[in-house]
Amino acid sequence: MTKTMSPDSTLADVLPSVKKQEAYVCGVLERLYACRRTHSDASVRIGVNRPGKTPYYQIVFEGRTGKSAKAETVFGSFTDSHKPLVAEKSDSGAPAKGWSSRTTTFEEVQELRAGVQDKKIGRA
Repeated sequence: MTKTMSPDSTLADVLPSVKKQEAYVCGVLERLYACRRTHSDASVRIGVNRPGKTPYYQIVFEGRTGKSAKAETVFGSFTDSHKPLVAEKSDSGAPAKGWSSRTTTFEEVQELRAGVQDKKIGRA
């Protein structure tokens, strides 16, 4: 892992430095599936306060705050071993402190998983 993480890092940015890439991405996808089944939307944002370690992550979705207003809502935050993490919430609508300002969509994580699997079997 790198010594510092940019506050706008995404899963794709840090994945090359994760030791067990396939297990990590599969765990993230499991949580994304759970969110998507319930809310029809899911993205992941990574924790940026653990440079040098596999990042924690937060699953988010677009929820409705009124008749038409949409706001990002936290589905859950998880450790690098995919266990639930109690996370600080932000009232401003911005990501809570320690989380990346950018997200990776469900579809992008699926593409990352395919890339990791291709590399593993020598197709990349």
